[in-house]
Amino acid sequence: MLKQLALALLLTLPLLAGCKEAGPAPARQTTDAPGPVKDGLTEPAAAQQMAAKASQHSVSSPDNYSEDGWKVIASTNGALGNNQNSAVLVLQQQDPKLRIHNGNLGSDVLDANPRKLVFLHQAGSAWIVGKQVSGWLPPEGDVESPCLMDPLADGGIQIEKGTLVVSLHYWMSCGSYGVTNRSFRFRPEGGKMRLIGYDRLEFSRATGLGTETSINYLTGRKKQTNNVVIIGPEEGDVTPEPEVIWSRITKEKRWYLESLDESLCRDWDNQPSWC
Repeated sequence: MLKQLALALLLTLPLLAGCKEAGPAPARQTTDAPGPVKDGLTEPAAAQQMAAKASQHSVSSPDNYSEDGWKVIASTNGALGNNQNSAVLVLQQQDPKLRIHNGNLGSDVLDANPRKLVFLHQAGSAWIVGKQVSGWLPPEGDVESPCLMDPLADGGIQIEKGTLVVSLHYWMSCGSYGVTNRSFRFRPEGGKMRLIGYDRLEFSRATGLGTETSINYLTGRKKQTNNVVIIGPEEGDVTPEPEVIWSRITKEKRWYLESLDESLCRDWDNQPSWC
């Protein structure tokens, strides 16, 4: 009897082993299943996002920002869009080869080093360095127009009312009496800086008369005022009456700082519609 039981047990063991091998694999919920969701992200995704934020370039304050080969020449602080504490810096490259000697009229040295805008916003005790926009700001000197003065010298950048205002002042020390002031207003939108307003004043230092243009890209309204007296006339001179012209522009088209080329505004014969 014992021999029969032992024989039956020996015959059953291979069957049990086969059933164990053919059965379902153990569940892997502890490693494959998503963890709890936080702020719309699973724990692994949230951890990756936090790590990415931690790896962003940050500084203790905008005053401490530096970049090899570049110099901060202007800055502005304030509430920009939803970021209550923001800063925008103007950097100028410091390449000696781009400081060009000028033997003609104008400045003795024309600094053609490029400039760029750097955006920062405060996060806790640190300032996160954000986007950089190159190719927008004109250089200090212009090789093709050596008498042109630095457009930023009497212009600049300013954060006001949640927007960034970039002002450029064009005039020449020789060869022209014309003066042009341009002011561009941008606001954050969808991760970019949208152009929402533009003001331009053009006048002649010879006649003292000018033209003002103001465009609101949000409302699609344009105002142009002709015969604006900028420099008071001499006694006995008769000045024409100001003329105001209102018109509408399309609101469908949107322009953004990141894709605009300000130098096109200086092409008087082929200026783009946004300037």
